[in-house]
Amino acid sequence: DSAPSRVVVDYRGLTNPKCRLLLGNEYSILRPEFAASRRRSIARHRKKIDRILVAPGATDASQIAIPILQALSKIRSDGHSFAVTVILSSVSKSCAAVREFLAEEPQNWKLLVDRYDVAEILSKTDLAIGTMGSASWERACLGIPSIAVVVADNQLTNSQDFEASGGAIAITLDGEIQARVSELVRGILRTPKCLNEMSESVAKLCDGKGSARIADAVEAFICNRKVRND
Repeated sequence: DSAPSRVVVDYRGLTNPKCRLLLGNEYSILRPEFAASRRRSIARHRKKIDRILVAPGATDASQIAIPILQALSKIRSDGHSFAVTVILSSVSKSCAAVREFLAEEPQNWKLLVDRYDVAEILSKTDLAIGTMGSASWERACLGIPSIAVVVADNQLTNSQDFEASGGAIAITLDGEIQARVSELVRGILRTPKCLNEMSESVAKLCDGKGSARIADAVEAFICNRKVRND
């Protein structure tokens, strides 16, 4: 359980005494390319919003892609210039609507479908707007400031921890997504120095080595040896 605030007492009465608990953000599971891209991404020293990534979840199940794009389009029409990349799965019902919307926007606003080079794409991003799911750990590893949309109850704990870190601003589906995103992005545009502060803060939550730590812990359990402390 990689929730940053998760502690042993949370599992009291839910596991047997021999169960080994791997708790906290040091056990977040990511593919190796995120750790490999971490140093280069953090070194970008984000000073203004040049590139925004919209990541509403692979299928955009909560239908937030279009409201987010509408907010960004209005900001662009007010004189702000930035590139926008939307990432979706080909099974998403939002693909057609997003393509139609982007057809009226500048050429550097684009939709990417079924991409696996997410670490490379993220490392070039100045601000991400996306759901508070497993992708939040990918953004943290690469030090990506984000506006995180909570689309499920099981994301609440992580959203609170990420917001407390100073590396993300969490919003829920209770309010008007378009208006809230507009407000927050405009605020960041007015004080762009906060981007680098957010980047440094969120990067402390995840170093990308969680998978290796879990593998070592499982091997240690099987072989009855101590876990390496790295």
